[in-house]
Amino acid sequence: MSDIPSAPPSFATPSIEETIARVPYIAKDYQSVFANNIKAFQDYIPAIAEAFAHYQPEKFELVATDFSVDLVTKGTDELVFGGDAFRTSLMDFEYFKRSPQTTNFSVKRGKHENIANFIHLDFLEKFIALEKKYETSISKEAFFPEALGMLICFGLGTGFYLENLISTHEVNRIYIYEPNHDFFYASLHLIDWHYILTTLDEKGGSLHLSLGGDEEVFFADLGSDLFRKGRYDISKAFVYEHYLDEKISNAVKLFKLKSYELVYGFGFFDDALMAVAHHYHNLRTSPAIAVKEPLTCNATVPVFICGNGPSLDKNMALIKNHADRAIIVSCGTTIDSLLRNGILPDFHVEQERTRPVHDRLLSVDKSLLKKIPFLSINTVSPEVFGLFERRMVGLKADEPSTLLTRSLSHLGTSIKRVAYCNPTVANCALTLVEALGFREFYFIGTDLGFPFGQHHSKDSIYYKEDGEDKALFDLKDQNHLELPGNFGGSVRTSSAFGYSAQSLTAFITRSPHINCFNLSDGVFVEGAQPLEPHLLELGTSAIDKKEIVDRCFDYYHRDCIDLAIEFEQGLSQLNFDEFIDGLIEITYEPQVTRFDALTNLYRQYIYLESGGEQESLYFRDMIRGSILYTHTILSRILQSIEDPEIAVKVNLEGLEILRDYLEAIKTKYHQKLLHADTTEMLSEWRDKTIFKVDE
Repeated sequence: MSDIPSAPPSFATPSIEETIARVPYIAKDYQSVFANNIKAFQDYIPAIAEAFAHYQPEKFELVATDFSVDLVTKGTDELVFGGDAFRTSLMDFEYFKRSPQTTNFSVKRGKHENIANFIHLDFLEKFIALEKKYETSISKEAFFPEALGMLICFGLGTGFYLENLISTHEVNRIYIYEPNHDFFYASLHLIDWHYILTTLDEKGGSLHLSLGGDEEVFFADLGSDLFRKGRYDISKAFVYEHYLDEKISNAVKLFKLKSYELVYGFGFFDDALMAVAHHYHNLRTSPAIAVKEPLTCNATVPVFICGNGPSLDKNMALIKNHADRAIIVSCGTTIDSLLRNGILPDFHVEQERTRPVHDRLLSVDKSLLKKIPFLSINTVSPEVFGLFERRMVGLKADEPSTLLTRSLSHLGTSIKRVAYCNPTVANCALTLVEALGFREFYFIGTDLGFPFGQHHSKDSIYYKEDGEDKALFDLKDQNHLELPGNFGGSVRTSSAFGYSAQSLTAFITRSPHINCFNLSDGVFVEGAQPLEPHLLELGTSAIDKKEIVDRCFDYYHRDCIDLAIEFEQGLSQLNFDEFIDGLIEITYEPQVTRFDALTNLYRQYIYLESGGEQESLYFRDMIRGSILYTHTILSRILQSIEDPEIAVKVNLEGLEILRDYLEAIKTKYHQKLLHADTTEMLSEWRDKTIFKVDE
């Protein structure tokens, strides 16, 4: 039962202050409450019970007051919550409920034509149409529903608001960041954590507590948990800031700045299915990078990771002047820009998986491509690999094909698996070249943003020879973030580029043996030291680049036909239809209330995450991205329509679309498994310039 009384019959609605003032505070046996709470945490979260069973407050102590209770700064009479922590907590949350803050991430269909015939895009349009169909039912004003998918609380304080929330509302997932251990310790004496934990557990919900630590620790905790339990609810999460504090404020700022990372990079079924085929064919026809002790002789060799950003233009002379003293790596479309300036890369890297990459590369004479060493990942089209005579492949982490290959036998673990190799080719290049033993990297043209209001090098495929923009890149649509610049100030960028910068940082952080320097004018990449181009010093001695490249291929080269055969046999043992049918079955469970619908989405996702009865991570990753997309839309709808009956009705219509989608997935899986992509590039992307061998 709620502590807050309903308003009495009256012509005037009482204010929040008047309502809360009437709430009685009932003093408790605080030591008994504490003992019961410690026992509850021993059952649910043992680490918290162990940490706080014998905890001694560092700065704040619990005291009784004339009104209820409060915390007092040790050694002083200074009260934290004005002498009434009970009503202060309830009142603040009531204000939040009147005007709640939420995240607001929506799913949009891209403007590009569906030339690859992805069923994901077709069904995504149906979900978006469903949302549009009921847009008049979607509340224009913020409201706090009786059931929530996700609540993120910045600050617990004494916790009274949480106990009241659990008694009056249904919440599927609650995340709480409380940086002050003393505050949480006080809550163990004041509120019924046993009731909170058991109620959430009985209703299939979850609670994640991030106690102590700074905002970075909290955001990492949040991201890690969301990746396991489903990121879809972040599209419409309720975000509550309980009290003013520097650490709380910093956490809120960081969340607002970086929350886009939590909804980026879902992937989808067609993409995963295509990658499975490419993985199989690449193992049959291309050697891989073997897992070996690193070539220590490569550790001191400088490597230029050349992206196709705007600042590449001003650094062309620098690349030329140091070409004999560094390994030059071209990333994706950068190859055209470098060749246009007479620079032949020592390695070329691609990351996009669709076949049109092959067509784009035909701007370079085939005989010249044959001469350029190629590095890429298993998801890239085998036709792209076929353009290069010397090539090696790495296994992209967290791909269905990679997971299955590595699970079948020890053979799969003999090939280098690369993490943080997306979303841009620069990410892929860094991870692959590091796998060859190189340790000293210089980012050039890796802007990951739009300095000077420009999106790519003027020498790239994106511009005509006279500098006119071909309009292949929609700068207006992409320019929606502002991040710190590499040389100070800020730089406008996109979610994809922002995510790329974070992915680079993650790889650098987890690779303390490498040194990275950033000569680009774009986004700051934490872990890569900003370096003004004119300060670059590589010494005067030329390196034998041919010997270095030859050594890499001789040492790391591993033929993979045995893995391809094993992979094909492993696929034949899996029952994909059974897995999909199990998911469809969950969608038919009775759903009467908003909370029923929200928990059903969550049950679907937990089933997916488990890999079904076969516990197949391959199955999980085949459709996880698609389910994240569909559930993002359904979760938003469920919490955006104030009338719960209408919200549930719309959700049930959405589940009908989902079931059709899942049936289509089964059909396409059997039709296209191990069929490589055959999509051809759109004519406007074809570069008529043909770069040839310099005779």
